[in-house]
Amino acid sequence: MFNNMLMGAAGVPTELPEEITNVTSAISSADATSYTFSSVALGAASATRAIYVFITGQESTGQAPTITPVTVRGVTATKVTDVYNSTEPHYVSSLWKAAVPSGTSGDIAVTLNKTMSQLGVIVWALTGDHYQFNLQTNTSSSTASFSLTSVPDNSVILAGRGGHSSHTHTWSSAVDENIDQVIADGVVQSGASKEHATGGDFTVTCTPSANAVRPRTFCLVLSPTQ
Repeated sequence: MFNNMLMGAAGVPTELPEEITNVTSAISSADATSYTFSSVALGAASATRAIYVFITGQESTGQAPTITPVTVRGVTATKVTDVYNSTEPHYVSSLWKAAVPSGTSGDIAVTLNKTMSQLGVIVWALTGDHYQFNLQTNTSSSTASFSLTSVPDNSVILAGRGGHSSHTHTWSSAVDENIDQVIADGVVQSGASKEHATGGDFTVTCTPSANAVRPRTFCLVLSPTQ
């Protein structure tokens, strides 16, 4: 557990997120080293809005790709974490964050150093100041589980999973499922989030309908206090 600040505002914010917007854009099933997801919904514009983008896909030639840069409505995003599959690292997921104060929609442009044959995104938009409280990753082929302790009040939990083979996913009650879809050729993505007015200890699990292939899962707690 650590308390690395993700947003730069000073002081202790008191407001809750005005909303959490959860969308998936169009998907790419053609080989490409760049792809633009057009006019993605980004929620209500706010001076303290952060857009979190979870990118998942497969590199077509079997090499581990690097995803960078990523822009959201023209704003360069900062990488939060990569989640590579330990067995086949050309299946990759990556979480990014960008401060985008204006506009209710915008393009998300993704650039890669390898040719990707499938690529999809899940987007969460959070208004209000939030700071990274706990970040974990998991590459279990069955249930991915995260133990979260002493989560502050009014925190938000984000979680996402990428994998291969057309399985559905079930999330525990600590989060609400936002999207669960096949991107292309069996590459799948699933995302969930939830705001917790009352903090404490939580367990977040993501269970596939059958053992997943090349899984990669993250769980991120965002707190309104540092």
